Amino acid sequence: MKGKIIPTIAIVIGLLSVSLAAVYGRPLQATLGTGFTYQGRLTEDGALANGTYDFEFKLYDDPTGGAQVGSTVTREDVSVSGGLFTVQLDFGNVFDGTALYLEIGVRPGNETGAYTTLAPRQALTAAPYAAYALAAPWSGLSGVPAGFADGVDDDTLAGLACANGQLPKWNGSAWVCAADDDTTYSAGTGLTLSGGQFSLSSSYRLPQTCANGQVAQWNGSAWTCATAGDITAVNAGTGLTGGGTSGDVTLSADTNYLQRRVSSGCPAGYYLKSINADGSVVCQRPLISVFMEQCQMGWNDGWGSCSALCPSYAVTISGGCDVEYDGSDFMLYESIPISGGWRCRYGRIAGITSWWIRTYAICMEMP
Repeated sequence: MKGKIIPTIAIVIGLLSVSLAAVYGRPLQATLGTGFTYQGRLTEDGALANGTYDFEFKLYDDPTGGAQVGSTVTREDVSVSGGLFTVQLDFGNVFDGTALYLEIGVRPGNETGAYTTLAPRQALTAAPYAAYALAAPWSGLSGVPAGFADGVDDDTLAGLACANGQLPKWNGSAWVCAADDDTTYSAGTGLTLSGGQFSLSSSYRLPQTCANGQVAQWNGSAWTCATAGDITAVNAGTGLTGGGTSGDVTLSADTNYLQRRVSSGCPAGYYLKSINADGSVVCQRPLISVFMEQCQMGWNDGWGSCSALCPSYAVTISGGCDVEYDGSDFMLYESIPISGGWRCRYGRIAGITSWWIRTYAICMEMP
């Protein structure tokens, strides 16, 4: 759809019913929230829109690009009559004096698809209450400290004229200027106090006279200078070899325990049988074998079943069936894999003579 929003200053209409003189002359009875009323005019294909429409509202800090400010507000099934609509919007506490622009998307109320974004974005301008807030009198403010209630900064502490080094002190009945000469201090753990100066206790200081190569070492009661320690042995743990108790030592991977990264693969038709310690591989071609089982049926047997099995070390990969006589008198009921082999089942219409079924199991061995 094609449409255009032409905004009007709907919030002014509701606020002008109270004169600014009246507002200035009495204290506020209730605080205002962050919501406001927005009224616009919608046209569709050049004509004033009528019906219900869904709207999507977003705030941005730039008229064309910028970043979104606050949350997205949607209003569904809004009644539009003669192109005019009115909605209540609340983006939260986002108004800090920064210029903001309202972007509007619209779609017919009976649709659930994407919104059509209308251009340009609408600049939000100040309303009467915002103008009032810029010049509100003391009487119009709430939560004012008692010392400022008369509009004059003449509370007790601000009225003191203390000399350099003095500070406000309570003398039991009033705040007065006095020297900071009665504060007491005490040295805690690791500190000493001499006059008004704190120092680090000697037992907590690192020694300052250590020779080159020495380190600070705690002897249980104080820090002392000591010769740097030495590693007495390097022992090889699980999966390692080497080590020693003196000089330069080396640790290496134990190839009997660890395996190097696999460095090659097997060609098509082969499987990976094993991996050597150096990472090379051993490849092997699998063996394919066919095992057959023949089952004899009597002349009066109307159906018969026969199974062939692979060896326990092989895997069944396929199978097949055969019957002694051809023709429409014999019908193959099933040819299916079973656990460890293959099974065939036949039936015949009329009994003439004895007959047999052969079952083949195709097996794969990995030597």
